[in-house]
Amino acid sequence: MHKTATFLISMLCLAALTACGDKKTTPASAPASTSASASASTSAPASAPTPAQAQAPQRNFTQIELLQIENARRTAERELFIKNYAAAEEAYATITKINDADFLAWHNTGVIRMFLGKTAAAGDAYKKSLATSEAALARDANNQGALNTRLQALIYFNRVQEARDALARAAKDNPGNAAYQEMSQKDAVATFVASLVNNYTEGARQKVTQKDYAAAEEMLLAITKLNDSNYIVWREIGVLRVWLNKPSAARDAYKKSLAASEAAFAKNAGDQNALVTRLQVLILLNRAQDARDVIARVARDNPGNAAYQELNKTAVDTLLAQPQMKTAILP
Repeated sequence: MHKTATFLISMLCLAALTACGDKKTTPASAPASTSASASASTSAPASAPTPAQAQAPQRNFTQIELLQIENARRTAERELFIKNYAAAEEAYATITKINDADFLAWHNTGVIRMFLGKTAAAGDAYKKSLATSEAALARDANNQGALNTRLQALIYFNRVQEARDALARAAKDNPGNAAYQEMSQKDAVATFVASLVNNYTEGARQKVTQKDYAAAEEMLLAITKLNDSNYIVWREIGVLRVWLNKPSAARDAYKKSLAASEAAFAKNAGDQNALVTRLQVLILLNRAQDARDVIARVARDNPGNAAYQELNKTAVDTLLAQPQMKTAILP
């Protein structure tokens, strides 16, 4: 069976053509980043934000306080590994209670709260991470962990251009900082945007699992503010809106997904994700015959593409037969 990547596949499983758990990268889940440590140039990953390293203290901590911070950090790491986000949030609260200037702990708290669907509280944590990282940079312009955290917080608040400007300025003002030069050359902001998308995705997964579709929709809409042409996200928003009994809004989302997937395929006829999403959305719009016509035409125009030939044989019927697909088809 042909495989193509899908978004939120672990719970929506919309694409019958795709095995749940497919590891291929999709436009909706750009490369996951790794560590949020002071020496890393990437942000906390979508599935488990790396526990932050201790920040430069604003006061001298007692040995007992330092031990409490380290124990809390280990607890956070352990709870994140098993996705016990509430316990991880509590562990980070222990850290920030002792050291309110720990910008990475505030960043990770924000990520965890996103996973928990606590949007307002996540925003509060990101505000703290922004303020404390800026203060740390004022003390030491070469604090890469602080710069990373500041950029991520700016992106969270949809201030992407400001993040790009901040990175460019840091690289310009610190020509001897090789890490800053590399971050600027490799467009670290794009990596951070992708990481935030992953974080929103994980939060949406959690909320769909809990059947809190309204909260999941809110998180996916946040992704569209970063990239309005993400056809997979718009498709998933449409599905959620059908489940929320909002057919008109669902139709609008499906149409946006259709337009974006058509535009993507027009730019690259080898984009199988765009093609399959287009077929899915046509079916979700109750236009199965249009989906058959599209794949037949694509197969005819690309005779050497074996995957498209296979899709032409079975794709539409396979999608129509999938139970969960039926729950999201508009009348």
